[in-house]
Amino acid sequence: SFATDRRLVKYLRTRAVANEQRPIDLHCRIFSKDEQTWYHHMRRRCMVAVHQLAASAEPGEQVVCTAARLSWKDYMRELSQSKACLSPFGYGEVCWRDFEAIAAGAVLVKPSMEHLDVVPEIYVPDETYLSIDWSFTDLKEKVEAIRDDGLRKRLAANAAERWRTFLNSGWS
Repeated sequence: SFATDRRLVKYLRTRAVANEQRPIDLHCRIFSKDEQTWYHHMRRRCMVAVHQLAASAEPGEQVVCTAARLSWKDYMRELSQSKACLSPFGYGEVCWRDFEAIAAGAVLVKPSMEHLDVVPEIYVPDETYLSIDWSFTDLKEKVEAIRDDGLRKRLAANAAERWRTFLNSGWS
């Protein structure tokens, strides 16, 4: 399980950020090598939606949407400066990015996960993450909702607490 990765668990326990300075409204670093695969097509739909969101952003709003890679340390630093992180599906629904976002204190924004039962239970819509439509059509509205600091902090804290509870439950 991604939830038991030693580096992420350590990050969650020692650096989980209640960072007040989060200048990045939405973080979306995704990469796909081969343009001919279903995986690239799926990720491209996500990128198009985020680019549209960035193009309509108000002055002062910041969206990171790039395929450029960073070191893990720099990536996590950038993520800890983000209000929200969009995590599209990868080779499955659950992704490393989901747990990286939670460990960094960013709100996880993800296509609806209601069809899955997952342990730890970090995919509770509007409680631990912001669920979006698989078509990304409601992305803008959901990102606007996260500008409410109370909602943003509550979602991020709830997700981190669910993960910590799992880690402390004697799962091993």
